[in-house]
Amino acid sequence: MKEKLLELNKEGFIPGPTETEDLFFKRVNLTKELLKEKKNFFEKRKKNIPFNMEDHLKKPDVNWVKATLLNLFDFSGNHFSAFFSNEKLKIFQGAASWIVDIENVNIPLLQIRKGFKKGSFLKIYDLSDVIAHELVHFARVAFDEPIYEEFFAYLTSTNIIRKIFGPLFSSYKIFYLFLFFFFFGLLFHPAFPFISIVFSTVSFTILSIALFKLFFRKTIFHRCYKKLFSIFKNKKKPLAVMFRLKDKEIKNFAKMSKKEIIKYAQEKKEKNLRWKIIYFAYFEDIISSS
Repeated sequence: MKEKLLELNKEGFIPGPTETEDLFFKRVNLTKELLKEKKNFFEKRKKNIPFNMEDHLKKPDVNWVKATLLNLFDFSGNHFSAFFSNEKLKIFQGAASWIVDIENVNIPLLQIRKGFKKGSFLKIYDLSDVIAHELVHFARVAFDEPIYEEFFAYLTSTNIIRKIFGPLFSSYKIFYLFLFFFFFGLLFHPAFPFISIVFSTVSFTILSIALFKLFFRKTIFHRCYKKLFSIFKNKKKPLAVMFRLKDKEIKNFAKMSKKEIIKYAQEKKEKNLRWKIIYFAYFEDIISSS
């Protein structure tokens, strides 16, 4: 059982905070079945296919992605399903992640714009960047932890600006709101300077709040990393562990001592499948040798 859990962990199957063992293994089996059967997977269950699934992404296209994810978060993402299709995508949307409910289990599915078959979209985003970003969400599909999810996703980016400022806005709504006030602040500037000042002030305020939140959250993120590094004395394991934590655990670990974190891991492994895997994969050797 232990070996099986460690194998699934390496593949990118990570139990969610509230996911039971039965639901976890059911999700694993359904995800692998979808990869094997593709659109027949939906037809067999008499469910509508989310989009055109004729053009499947081939495995050789994602070798760099797997190496990157293994290096950062200790999983390869071998069993994800991705397809090239423009159906239902918005004009400037390069890709879309679908979460399909199958037998009360969330199964991830990735749709990629056909333009990425050439390697990039609008000469801005590379196919490998998009896949790596989305596979972070795929691996944490059973999580509902929005604060640090995008931190992990943007760490895969090859663009240093996106890597640092990618998680700036916590939602698309806030981002679009910022763009709205910023754009109209510029638009009204020549003819209506007062309105322009109001709109520009609002956009600046939104940006300032977003930057403050980003700085605050990055501080906690790095403190958590340093605490885990003090335990493992290894650059890779701390981030791999953090990838499998809840937002609250990242915040708490940033404040806890080394002994408190180890005690937490030992206690949680007896009660929680997620922590059983975390303990076996990362803590067991450290604790047994101390």
